[in-house]
Amino acid sequence: LGGVGPSELIASVRKASRNPDIRIMVTSRQIQKANIQNSIRAGANDFVAEPYEPEQLHSRILYHLTPKKVIEPM
Repeated sequence: LGGVGPSELIASVRKASRNPDIRIMVTSRQIQKANIQNSIRAGANDFVAEPYEPEQLHSRILYHLTPKKVIEPM
């Protein structure tokens, strides 16, 4: 990543984006609990462990791109 760590990269993308709802998905072979937690804390929306099946990645992408229904309290 050119001397930039994953957390810094995630924070930089969030800060530079004009879209406040940008979705960030991390894929990594480093699947220790601390790495996953650090990615999520830095602002990632999802973490997919490598290796992964193409169908798994596709379904996760679709999940994040599908509009969510909001239920108003009664």
